[in-house]
Amino acid sequence: ESPVKYALPRRKGVVRIFPLQYTGTEYMIEELWVIPARQRRGVGSAFLARIRNSLRKKGISAIVLQTDRSLPAYDFYCRNGFSEASEQAYLIKEV
Repeated sequence: ESPVKYALPRRKGVVRIFPLQYTGTEYMIEELWVIPARQRRGVGSAFLARIRNSLRKKGISAIVLQTDRSLPAYDFYCRNGFSEASEQAYLIKEV
């Protein structure tokens, strides 16, 4: 099955949001980007609410994403109801 993809026209401020993985129960956001001139105006929050409603109708139980705690995006996602998943581990190995 092809991934579920969402996008709003550039004039709305959100350029793109694509899943990295869609397993049927979780939707993973790979990238969500709002044009800088449109940031802090509710565009991203409205967009997340819109896709959340759409995903709920498709039977998706969660939206998953990754961001750094030091970035403004972390606070944005927390304000929009996201929380850190204590049962998940983020692993990395230098090459």
